[in-house]
Amino acid sequence: MKLNDDSYWLSIDTLLTETYQQIINAVEGLKEEDFYYKHGNARSIIEIVAHLCEVSYAFNEFSNGREYRWGTFSVATDSSCLVMDRYKQFRSSMNFEKNQDNVNKALEYIVLHESYHVGQICLIRIHLYPDWDYYSIYPSYKRH
Repeated sequence: MKLNDDSYWLSIDTLLTETYQQIINAVEGLKEEDFYYKHGNARSIIEIVAHLCEVSYAFNEFSNGREYRWGTFSVATDSSCLVMDRYKQFRSSMNFEKNQDNVNKALEYIVLHESYHVGQICLIRIHLYPDWDYYSIYPSYKRH
């Protein structure tokens, strides 16, 4: 595939959509207090999603040619609904010029990074709810 090939962009968009949906599916049905549960020294789900807000914000800044200094962004974490809404807002506002540098950033900052954090969220959720069906994070998964 080449950069100017429509199927290339469809593949990138599919990856971005899949990781976004996995985050949404991984937290679906959690109670408010579940978002704040900490297992050992690991981040809580609310901290992970707040972090992903910063990553999405930073990606938007970088991909539009602006500088971003890590750690300067914060989101209030007193409500899981507000943090999830903020995450959805940042992810839905991703709009970047189609060039290889931005594709590389999208893969690094969003696709690979979010996939890593999906795993963390799933681990916390399995700890809280051992019978939770972890395959349910996949948008195409149909429970049998």
